[in-house]
Amino acid sequence: MGIRFLNADFLSWFEDGFDKNLVDVGSDRPKEHYITAMRWIKEVADENNMLFKAVMPHLNNDAEVEQRYSHMVRINEDVASGGWERFNEDDRANRRDWWSQWANPMDGYAYWSQIAGRDSLILCGDFIRLNTLNTDEEKKSVITQHLVAGGPLGVSDQYHTIGDDLWLYQNEEVLALNYDGFVGKPLEHNSESDNSQTWKGRMSNGDWIVAFFNRDHVNRVRSMDLKASLGLEGSVQVRDLWERENFGNKLSVSVTVPPHGVVLLRVIPE
Repeated sequence: MGIRFLNADFLSWFEDGFDKNLVDVGSDRPKEHYITAMRWIKEVADENNMLFKAVMPHLNNDAEVEQRYSHMVRINEDVASGGWERFNEDDRANRRDWWSQWANPMDGYAYWSQIAGRDSLILCGDFIRLNTLNTDEEKKSVITQHLVAGGPLGVSDQYHTIGDDLWLYQNEEVLALNYDGFVGKPLEHNSESDNSQTWKGRMSNGDWIVAFFNRDHVNRVRSMDLKASLGLEGSVQVRDLWERENFGNKLSVSVTVPPHGVVLLRVIPE
C-alpha cells in the first residue's frame, strides 16, 4: 500500500490491561505475550521498510522490550489541548511507574535521552500545536526540544489555526538537525537539575549543536566553556540558529535566555 509509518497505540492496555484513569481495561498478560506482539509488528515493519512507533508503552525496565522491538517510542502524555503548561509544567519532575512515566515532553526527553541515539531508537514527544502557545519564545522552545532530542516534528497546526507562525516551521538552519539525523543529550538526565536544560551533540560533519533552555518564568543566564565541554581548541565560529546571527570566534559562551525560551547555537570548528 506504500505506507511508511505505523503508529500502534494503547500498547500499555495490551501489555497488562492497566490504565491510570480507568484502572482495569483488559487482561494482565504474561510478559512473553507482549514481547511476541511487539516482535511480530517490528518484523513485518522491517520487511516492508516501515517505521514502527510504539505509543502508550509503559516502558517497563527502562524500555527493555521497546528498545529491542520498535523504532520510535512516545515518552510523555498526549499533547491534548496543548499550551506551555502541557509541554513543560504538567506533573513536572515526577516519574510514575506506568504510562506515561513522565507527563510532559521536557521531562520525558531529558530522562529517556539515555536510550536514544543516531541511527537508534527515536524518542517522540507527540504532536506540536504552536497555535496554543502564548509567545514566540515558547514556540521556538517546543520546536527546538523535539529536534535536539532527535524527535520528529509532528505538526498538527492547521491552515486556519497556524496564523502567523508558519515561519517557525520553515527555518532551514533549525530543520537541518532533523535532516542530519542529529540526536543530542542533556548535560544531566535528571530533570530537576538545571543541567538538564542544556543540551549538546554533534552533527555528522563535526559541527556541534548547543541548546540552552529556560523552563522558568524569569530570565536565566546559561554559559558553557566550549573548550572544556566540547573538547575544542583554537578558534571556532558560533552562530545563533534562531536569530540567524554570528557570535564570531569564541571559546566560551554566556547568554541570557528569556522565560520559557531557548538559545540554539551551532559551533563550527575552523
